[in-house]
Amino acid sequence: MGDDRSPTSSDQLRDFKERLNRAQASIRERDREAYGSSSAYSFGLRIATELVVAIAVGFGAGWGLDLWLGTKPWFLVLFIVLGAVAGILNVVRAAHSAEARRHLGIAESTSGDEPGSDRMERSRKARGRQGQEDGGNGERTG
Repeated sequence: MGDDRSPTSSDQLRDFKERLNRAQASIRERDREAYGSSSAYSFGLRIATELVVAIAVGFGAGWGLDLWLGTKPWFLVLFIVLGAVAGILNVVRAAHSAEARRHLGIAESTSGDEPGSDRMERSRKARGRQGQEDGGNGERTG
């Protein structure tokens, strides 16, 4: 009975992790091939379009307000600047998005500081345990 050489749960877990990593790598490679250079081109075109449209909307709003209120060129200048700022913020937000990482083939961050990550969850649980140990009043007791 003691000579039974069945794999232990840690061996099974290690084997499962290896198979899972291979499957994930295969999926990433397949996605990278599917979203080739044409997809990256379309993503770049989308970003450029967002920037131009934001400036155009700012131009239109400023021009319309100046025409209506007779304050040429103050609102035009102000809203072009606001449109440019909004467009740049949209470009930065899009560049940091998961879609950008997928199109450009950049690996996901492994720092573990993203909301929902295991590291964040463990930290949150540890703070909760600490709060229970000190009676929930924030003071350490010994």
